[in-house]
Amino acid sequence: CTCTRFQINRSKPAAGRGFTGESILEGIYRFSGVNVRIRSLYRSVHSRCRDYAAEGEARYDIVTTAEDIEAERARAVQDDLREGAEPRQHPDGNLESMAVYRKLADCLSAENRMLVHGSCIAVDGQGYLFVAKSGVGKSTHTRLWREAFGERAVMVESRDIVTLPAVYRKGYRFKLCDGG
Repeated sequence: CTCTRFQINRSKPAAGRGFTGESILEGIYRFSGVNVRIRSLYRSVHSRCRDYAAEGEARYDIVTTAEDIEAERARAVQDDLREGAEPRQHPDGNLESMAVYRKLADCLSAENRMLVHGSCIAVDGQGYLFVAKSGVGKSTHTRLWREAFGERAVMVESRDIVTLPAVYRKGYRFKLCDGG
């Protein structure tokens, strides 16, 4: 793992589908000004969080289990069936990341913060937030905006936004662009 703050604990979780028997992995990350400790079964969770590595005490503790991964697997199957698609196979590490994402959203909502899966760009001081399912093309869309608008277009990174008042102090006004 390439995390800057990363520890391997000796405790062993209950075995589950796809679990290799490795120790629980742990890291502390700062999201929207809030330190969160994440304890996971797979390294991929920490690889995805590495840009948010933090020091200090965590306000929240997120722990994932084999049962969380199975619940995400069931949700993914339901989603595919609802859309008339064949259920896809997802790696356990990806499913665990979704479980962490759900738990993180709960923690941040307790802090009056919202976790959004989207891509955000500002053009001439006007912010545009594109939200849609994974794979729809949010990042591609914002890349095309950067190409079309050149220096007038600025990506708004997740670490740039701590709270809505901070966004307004930067002078951005936002329009929600729903991809659905």
